[in-house]
Amino acid sequence: MADKTILKLEYKKFNTFLFDYLRSLNRGWIFMKMKHKYPVGTVLHFVMSVNGMDEPLKLSGTVVHHGVNDEGKEGVGVRLTADGGASADLRRRIEEHARRLFGEQLAGRILAVAEAQDRGAA
Repeated sequence: MADKTILKLEYKKFNTFLFDYLRSLNRGWIFMKMKHKYPVGTVLHFVMSVNGMDEPLKLSGTVVHHGVNDEGKEGVGVRLTADGGASADLRRRIEEHARRLFGEQLAGRILAVAEAQDRGAA
C-alpha cells in the first residue's frame, strides 16, 4: 500500500514553479486543492519534479488548515518545515536553475523578490 502522505507534484514549466515559490513556498507555506482531507497535524512530504531540474525538490510540512484560499478554492493549507539546511539547498538549486534559464541579471532581479519577502517575514 502506498504512503498517502507522500505527494508527488509535477511542474511542467519552471516559470509556474517559480511563481509558486515566490508567492508561498519561500514564505514557508503551501495551499493545495485536493480531494483527500488530511487531518490537521498530519505531516505531508512533497516530491516536486520541476522541468529542467535534474532531481526532484523535497519538502515536508504539517497540515494546519482546511478551507478556502484567497481565490475561493477549497483545499488544505500546509506550514512547511523550516529546516535550515534543506531550505538553503532548495534556494541554491532554484537560484542556479534560474541563472541558467534567465541569465545572471534577470535571475538576480527575480530572486531579489524572494529575499525581500524573507526580510519582511523576519
